[in-house]
Amino acid sequence: MNRSPSRKAAGSMPPDARRRFAVTSAEASSGSLRVGSDEWRERYLGGQSGAGIRIAVIDTGWARESHDHRVLPGCGFVESAEDRRIHQNDDYDDRSGHGTYCSRVIMELAPAASIIPIRVFGSSLETSCAAVEVGLDEAMRRGARVINLSLGTRLREHAASLYRACARASADGAIIVAAAHAKFGGFPARFDNVIGVNGGVLNERFAYRYDSTAIVECRANERHILPALRGLGTFTTSGSSNAAPVITGLTALIVQDSPRTSITEVRAWLAAHAQPPDK
Repeated sequence: MNRSPSRKAAGSMPPDARRRFAVTSAEASSGSLRVGSDEWRERYLGGQSGAGIRIAVIDTGWARESHDHRVLPGCGFVESAEDRRIHQNDDYDDRSGHGTYCSRVIMELAPAASIIPIRVFGSSLETSCAAVEVGLDEAMRRGARVINLSLGTRLREHAASLYRACARASADGAIIVAAAHAKFGGFPARFDNVIGVNGGVLNERFAYRYDSTAIVECRANERHILPALRGLGTFTTSGSSNAAPVITGLTALIVQDSPRTSITEVRAWLAAHAQPPDK
């Protein structure tokens, strides 16, 4: 591993970022505007909608029968039981609904963004780190600016290779958001080149909290009841995998106006606009 996963910090907001997002935490958190609404985006993000931003959702894919022009053709990766090699195909159809659910949450916050579904799961929510790594590389080949990983592993033996894959994506300009394990954090959420997210219950659907002293710095709402899709029903499970898309959607809004917005700037914005912790 080139750099060990370290404690993350919000960082200082560069002058250009302060000009673009000149608002304090108190302003962002104490107002009556619903977080994520059109009015909220207009006040705190200049009306950003995610236009021009491609977001890779590396997950269970997208329900193809749920036609949405914002969802681009995706792909799937399958590990062969015979040779343990990862094979790519054009099958990104969602078997469980989880990836579709995550994409829909993201599109509510960033309605003009494009989604790249990259399937690494089948009917069960189990995959290999190797599949996730090639998924990250494919996301970059397809022009992803933001990557959602509502997944993770506790296995340290895979951390080094997974870190290198995240580092390649980061070096190409992508901002990676990953869900953490509730008790153990896990990887890649703990990496210093990834924004980690825990799940929780907050008073606004898209509200979140930020702790610059924590290895997993964000906590966002984990329950988002969406209208049922034909063949998939209503997805109502809870956990950090459902919270990560909130931060992913916000990140797409933050980076929209500049292809050079760094993860340090994104962290600074998230820290400045987070809901204050309970007293």
